[in-house]
Amino acid sequence: METIFRYFAKNHKLASLMTIIVLILGSYSLMNINRDINPQVDFGRMLIVTVFPGASPQDVELNVTNKIERELKTVSGLKWTNSVSMENRSEIYLFIDDDVRDQERVKDEVRRAVDQVTDFPPEVDTRPKIIDLNSSIFPVIEVGLGGNIEYNKLRILAKNLKRKLENISGVSRLDPFSYRAREVKIEVSPDKIENYNISLEQIYSAIQNRNVRASGGHFESYVGQKNVVTLSQFKSPSEVGDVIIKSNFEGIMIRVKDLAVIKDDFKKDDIISKMNGKLAVSFVVYKKEYADIVETVEEIKKLVEEEKKFLPKGVEFSFSNDVSRIVKNRFEIVASNGAIGLALVLVLLTFFLNFRTAFWVGLGIPISVCGVVFLLKISGHSLDAIGLSAIVIVIGIIVDDAIIISENIYRHYDELGKKPIDAAVDGIKEVFFPVLTTVLTTMLAFGPMFFMSGLMGKFIYIIPLVITFALVISLIESCFFLPAHIAHGLHRSKKKDKENWFIKIRNPFFSFIKKVLKYRYVSIGFFFLALAGSILYFTHYMNFTLFPASTAERIYLRTELSPGTSLKANGEKLKEIEFLINNISKEDLSSYVTRIGVLAGQHGYFRPGKNFGTIEINLTPFGKRTKSALEITNELRAQTAKLKDFNSIKFEIAEGGPPLGRPISINVVGSDDKKRKALSLDLMKYLGTIKGVKDIDSDAKFGKDEIHVDLNYPVLSRYGLSVSQVANTIRMAIDGMVATDVRYQDEDVDFRVILDRKSRLDDKNISNLLISNNYGKVIPLKKVANFTVEPGVDEVRHYDGERSLNVVADVEKDIITPLEAIKKVNAHYNLTRDWQGMKFVVGGEADETAKSVISLLQTFTISAVGIYFLLILLFNSLLQPFYVLIAIPFGLIGVIFAFAAHGEPLSFLATLGIIGLAGVVVNDSLVLVDHINQLRKEFPEKEIIEIVAIGTTNRLRAIIITTLTTVAGLLPLAYGVGGVDMFMVPMALAMGYGLLFATFLTLVLVPCIYAVGDDLIGLFRRKDS
Repeated sequence: METIFRYFAKNHKLASLMTIIVLILGSYSLMNINRDINPQVDFGRMLIVTVFPGASPQDVELNVTNKIERELKTVSGLKWTNSVSMENRSEIYLFIDDDVRDQERVKDEVRRAVDQVTDFPPEVDTRPKIIDLNSSIFPVIEVGLGGNIEYNKLRILAKNLKRKLENISGVSRLDPFSYRAREVKIEVSPDKIENYNISLEQIYSAIQNRNVRASGGHFESYVGQKNVVTLSQFKSPSEVGDVIIKSNFEGIMIRVKDLAVIKDDFKKDDIISKMNGKLAVSFVVYKKEYADIVETVEEIKKLVEEEKKFLPKGVEFSFSNDVSRIVKNRFEIVASNGAIGLALVLVLLTFFLNFRTAFWVGLGIPISVCGVVFLLKISGHSLDAIGLSAIVIVIGIIVDDAIIISENIYRHYDELGKKPIDAAVDGIKEVFFPVLTTVLTTMLAFGPMFFMSGLMGKFIYIIPLVITFALVISLIESCFFLPAHIAHGLHRSKKKDKENWFIKIRNPFFSFIKKVLKYRYVSIGFFFLALAGSILYFTHYMNFTLFPASTAERIYLRTELSPGTSLKANGEKLKEIEFLINNISKEDLSSYVTRIGVLAGQHGYFRPGKNFGTIEINLTPFGKRTKSALEITNELRAQTAKLKDFNSIKFEIAEGGPPLGRPISINVVGSDDKKRKALSLDLMKYLGTIKGVKDIDSDAKFGKDEIHVDLNYPVLSRYGLSVSQVANTIRMAIDGMVATDVRYQDEDVDFRVILDRKSRLDDKNISNLLISNNYGKVIPLKKVANFTVEPGVDEVRHYDGERSLNVVADVEKDIITPLEAIKKVNAHYNLTRDWQGMKFVVGGEADETAKSVISLLQTFTISAVGIYFLLILLFNSLLQPFYVLIAIPFGLIGVIFAFAAHGEPLSFLATLGIIGLAGVVVNDSLVLVDHINQLRKEFPEKEIIEIVAIGTTNRLRAIIITTLTTVAGLLPLAYGVGGVDMFMVPMALAMGYGLLFATFLTLVLVPCIYAVGDDLIGLFRRKDS
């Protein structure tokens, strides 16, 4: 290795050339790499959506959900399934087992299983839609168009916007709201069809048979061949009125227009959309998986700016949920804080060493970052929030290695008087194996994250990848390029003043550490007491959460009115809440979107119903707000509690991260409806007694009233009628049926036969409906059926094919975490026992938190074992690796103090900072122990206390520089000097404050443990002798 080190140390120009190449490649990649909010992750989940128009939840369950679930039983590799059968719609969520390696095979089996179901009712006129849930389910922006203009004119503008949005290269799909499809309604008068003795089915069939475009084949002649096309399509919607239903030999004809009013209209709107309180047609935009989120949104905004020029007066565009803003903000914050941190690093290194050395050590940061970005780009990855977090973590570690090497070269040159090249070669040679080991130990610390299970494991896969890239690049740069740069710039005459300055610190420290080592057992006892006190404080007064709620930038407010409430009445009630939202300070509120007729939430949660409502409140960036998301939510909660007529008003804070579900989610599973409902109600009652648990809800609710049609089957048979004829007539009367469709102006227009609006609202008209039998006669429905009104169910849930009820709740995380709440529930109910055929199944954030904590502990264990064996190879000792490893848990003292002082819970993001902290602590401790070992070989005659004190004093400058530079780089990020990003603050706090304490730990605890270890070795040797 010495030959290679000397070659690079002498060839300064080669090192400079390689540095420039890395910087150029990295800069180019940084300008071209795709930026995103989340990693490109396959969540291992699928969603099957089937639309069954006009069907009740029980009908959907029986005729759609059960049939699909039966086929899904044949699929191997599914962990579990959840399904919801609601009015008009079936949704089946599939969770693929994490242990299945080939998840694409499972997905193919699912698609084949669904294809096997061919006996859906005729009303299910479209095949089930199978959606692969991955990171592309997150929208990037919502574009709205509204104003004082007639809807048909507004829709023309929206149609033009929709077409142009779809043509943007980075856009994958649009979810339209209040964008109603064009439809021709044939609204039939029940009185007229009764007078003419005509049924709805006859009108339906007449229209269907009249609108035809068919091929009549082709005929051949001597000169050629011609196709025969039969044309009978409507050239305009009004032509449907001329369709003849009946005629006789006298020329008397009954046409559609004699019985119905023809309306060229739009389909009824099941969901009404408003943006910032104003009615609007809006499009939620999703980007393609590998498209750059910032560029895509910029193209959208550029298009909107162009379209503004052509808008009529009073019409305007609006934006909401612009995710690219978060991404741009995050990149700007990392860049600005990185620049501040780098400047501080250069100042500190110049103060301790010299400017040239400081410059080359500092340059290692952009070199490593550029190298990482280049490798991410060529390996097909994007640069997202998680990847940026990993870069922040690793910067402290790579600076540490560069400082160790540069400081040792500096020591060989200045203290030992060697020539620049010799100082560079001997300096890197002396610490190469310890530095290599520190790189490998850090890789081992983060490496097991590659194999972390669960959704969080998939979400953070990018972290160990980024850190591995950075460490490899940093190792090459520090060992081969950095020594050449430093050797080229060493000048002895500029050193003395700084060295004399540092001697004033080093000599007193040498005396101090000798006294500490003399009372080493007392010192170690003090550290153990501090650790025990910190852990005790954490377990009693601090919480752990995956993602802190206070820093969120979005709040979902969900409302529920009584079943049967109309969309119009629902919208009027929601105006009361919109009024409260409008009073939120403009410094805190960015925008809000109202959806009337649906319960919606983060990660694609969607539950339609006319009595439901959702308001998505988008806040300004955390650093610019006067209040946290939690404070705003609590204020709105108090204000909305005074509103009347709402069945419920619930809040959900979108904390970011992967789709984990609600904080508390428990399925009560079993076939006995009464027992299941009673157990779920008891569970809700108990959750209400737990302090900090709020917004408790379940799906054990009645839906709107249902009219049950009880058929008299013998009479039905006598009149020559079938059940399907009756069902189709009722459906046609109430919901309408599409008789035909025609393509006008680039869109398909349905022709729907339905009773007129006034008659649909009167239940009595249903019993008077006329039905055509098999003999051409018309029979009143009331002659073959009886009618009863009963309350209907809102939805029917299944867990793994069994009926279930889902109980959900939110928590105040400053009082109790989801995991703690579930522990209380488990202690009360013993969730694993059988409850007379019922069982509890825990899901949601609490379940994912438990999995993540277990997986993290497993990761730490694997890392510790791997690092221990690696240190055995370096030290050739079974005991000395413990000197290094024991420092890790003591580093938590500073972390716990920091989060307690700032009133923040420990989060998953903080644990990433703790792992990074452990890397720095291990690095400094490892190099210190290795240096003491070398001194013992050089001076075997000296006492252990003297040797340990000398070794620790020799490493004092490097450890102080490492601490100050790393902390200087992190604390601006922790306190938002260059802008606040609360996603990264927990990591910066954990590493920054943890390292401040860990410095004292490395300089005091590790030497004491080393000396105590030598005492123990000596004791055993005396016993053996």
